[in-house]
Amino acid sequence: MKLIERFEVDVAKAKGAQEKYDFFRMRIDAADLGLTVETFRDPVLEGKLTRTLSGYPAVKIIPEPYSRLALEAEFKVLFADPMMLPRDPAVKKADARAAIEFLRLMAIGELPGYDIKSADVELRAALAVPDLAPAALDAVERFKTGEAQLALLNLALSGEGKPLALRIKAADAVIRHIRANGNAVPATIVPAIREQSTAEPSAELRGKFLTLKGMIDTKPSEFVDGLKGYSPPILPEPKKEPDPKKEPDPKKEPEPNPEPPPGKAAIPLDRGFSARMRVIRRKSLRNRRSSGEPGRI
Repeated sequence: MKLIERFEVDVAKAKGAQEKYDFFRMRIDAADLGLTVETFRDPVLEGKLTRTLSGYPAVKIIPEPYSRLALEAEFKVLFADPMMLPRDPAVKKADARAAIEFLRLMAIGELPGYDIKSADVELRAALAVPDLAPAALDAVERFKTGEAQLALLNLALSGEGKPLALRIKAADAVIRHIRANGNAVPATIVPAIREQSTAEPSAELRGKFLTLKGMIDTKPSEFVDGLKGYSPPILPEPKKEPDPKKEPDPKKEPEPNPEPPPGKAAIPLDRGFSARMRVIRRKSLRNRRSSGEPGRI
């Protein structure tokens, strides 16, 4: 065993010495000091042992000593390939969203010819990730399994940090899944549905849970009793808004000489008055003659 191997083994026995050695080793470049960094592994011997022990899957060959120097050399070889470098977290999230979106398109039939049954577990796990849940929900709904139905129901029931729109969408998916594939909800989840049907603050989501309760937990006798005991709430009459006060229409003064209808001549007021008086006098004269009294016009 070379001196550096013994030194690293001895340093590893004391925590303080190990931390001090790691501190200086990380900040000193051995090549700048003119030191030659060698590996203490024997690839030929490791290959021979690997072939000899290939029939023993529980046995794994670990080279000794496995020091920081050996790790640095392996990392340099590994990172020489750009594809092996650690990816940026934002890039990983974007790739995950793209993968789930492709699986969703395959599940709903927009990308035909693919069998995504093997991705069932990954899609159900994606329901717990806020960025992936909306796309994964559409794909999980297409699986005709009880696990898929339970995963959708758990998403609808979980109110901690989940968007309300996502929970409503999950509840709708559960209703459609039960209608298409039957009820696969375990009895242990029924009390939670019953509780949410009365305690959920959102009226829209509470209605979804009432629908689920009617599909899963309602018996015919209980339904009839519920109808008998139901009393609709009395809504107050809406307040009538007072009509705005209308200003009285100004009185129109009659025209002194209104125009006659077309085809008739206008009669002056004085001539019309004289004509009416003559008619009245003639009627009076006839009445007198009929009664035997003399009269004249």
